[in-house]
Amino acid sequence: MKTNRAFSILSLALFLVFTSCVNYYYIVRHTEKASETDPDPELSTAGAQRALALRDTLSNKNIRGIFVSQYIRTHLTAEPTAGFFGITPVQYTHTLPPAAGIAGLVSDLKAITDKNVLVVGHSDNVPGIILGLTGENVGAITDYDNLFVIRRNRCNNPDRYTLYKRTYGVPSP
Repeated sequence: MKTNRAFSILSLALFLVFTSCVNYYYIVRHTEKASETDPDPELSTAGAQRALALRDTLSNKNIRGIFVSQYIRTHLTAEPTAGFFGITPVQYTHTLPPAAGIAGLVSDLKAITDKNVLVVGHSDNVPGIILGLTGENVGAITDYDNLFVIRRNRCNNPDRYTLYKRTYGVPSP
């Protein structure tokens, strides 16, 4: 009996040590826009539905931080997830050229070591965010259903970033 209890305590201790040095970044492009001509459009009906699908997909991921650009479409994409977790999103600047805003955002993301975060970006900055974190080039982002998951393992020296490409919601047309 004592052996089983000691093994259980040791297992729990190892679990806590190794999970405390791992966090995740969930990176998506904003969902579908209501207008292609409006410079700051709201979401279409499909986009609003996909934002709900994002919330459902991330509902068990213990999200503790959310980053959005200054555009309404990123705020609206994040809104259901933010409401579910009780989080106020942090706005980053999606500047021109995009690389300037990306460098600051990547630096902010790398400073986060103790929580899982959602980043809602744009087709022109999601690849740069991923490149800045992982060193991997994912190419152009044209679909709305991409969910990029980056697992950061700080148990290693240096940190190890592993990229997983997933989808969520209905497939993009």
